[in-house]
Amino acid sequence: MVPEGYSICYKNREEKRGGGVAVIFKKMLSYKCINLPDFKTFEVLGLTFSGFRGRLSVFTVYRPPNIDGSQNWDEFCEEMSDLLEIVVQRDEKVYINGDFNIHIDVQSNPQCKKFINMLNTYN
Repeated sequence: MVPEGYSICYKNREEKRGGGVAVIFKKMLSYKCINLPDFKTFEVLGLTFSGFRGRLSVFTVYRPPNIDGSQNWDEFCEEMSDLLEIVVQRDEKVYINGDFNIHIDVQSNPQCKKFINMLNTYN
């Protein structure tokens, strides 16, 4: 399943069938998993890569699409803010990627505005 010359690091979904988060990368990169708390509203895998150009941390996030209601949205924002607090403390370059199931292209959406404002707060 993983292409030749590549490695995979993954975090299986706890207490639910299927799913999880994974990152596929070139075998030549050395990496360490970043110890992160468990979040209720999304899954995340954090890795720090070391190589010929220094260090880089990558956080891969998956937020399921079926989170409805403002209470769950508020909880997601609180937890995402907690993750961002961890991320900004890193000394190396950081990339956050994944599937947030948020329509960023609909900037009139209040949830989109709140998410973008939160990201901007953490630069």
